[in-house]
Amino acid sequence: QLFASTRPSQDAAEQIFIMQGNGSVQQLTSPWTEDYMDALHPEDARGNTDPDVSRDGRYVVFTNFSTLTAESFILRLDLQTGEVINLTNATSGAMPVADSHPRYSPDGSHIVFASATGASSQLFMMDADGHNVRPLTDANFYDTEPAWSPNGQEIVYTSYRGTTPLEVGEEMDTNAGKPLTLPLHDWFLIKLDLRTGQEWQLTRDAGAFAHRAVWSPDGTHIAYVSFDPGSKLGQSDIYVMDADGRHAQPMQITVRTSEEFVDWR
Repeated sequence: QLFASTRPSQDAAEQIFIMQGNGSVQQLTSPWTEDYMDALHPEDARGNTDPDVSRDGRYVVFTNFSTLTAESFILRLDLQTGEVINLTNATSGAMPVADSHPRYSPDGSHIVFASATGASSQLFMMDADGHNVRPLTDANFYDTEPAWSPNGQEIVYTSYRGTTPLEVGEEMDTNAGKPLTLPLHDWFLIKLDLRTGQEWQLTRDAGAFAHRAVWSPDGTHIAYVSFDPGSKLGQSDIYVMDADGRHAQPMQITVRTSEEFVDWR
């Protein structure tokens, strides 16, 4: 099992670990994990998160983010050889970019990921080796956190569709990437058919923050985390709905606790 942890680790706290069936844990990344071709600045410690493993178990793709510029890229780690390759360094340019949330297709041939520039984020798909990058979304929304359906024909993702402008923070150097200030409402789950390009809005509550969706193994249901900032408890809970968005209901309502992640195997 792969997971990201905020255990103290030099300058970038969040790193990726793998846990074996017997409970033993191995750290896979460090603040200096990099593609040697990138030649990181000596003060640019890297955090690593959002891991996903290839279906043959050989590779791990993850988000590698800079503590110096706030940019992020998609790296691939070969668990057999230890080789690290930056799959999205071609996206860097005049404007800081933030590539994140890589996910392997069920057959392992493609990777879908989110790429943000300023106050815009869209979904892209590329071959598993980083070639043939092409956009999946191009509307004026902030799209992120993609998840493949088990048959590889659809993707569900989180999308901000509110009217409040997304603002870039001012607390970082003006020559570097700036963190985005995001509202906690008007986040919906959208389903995209990769064969036709047709989309469906699955969740409807504009006051909630629906995100981190995962499919059931048989593809009939979707679980997700929903946070309602306007509720008295102000907590997040796990919900399950049919794959077409109907019959959404909480798995359980907890008091004074918040569920942040969900997985379905």
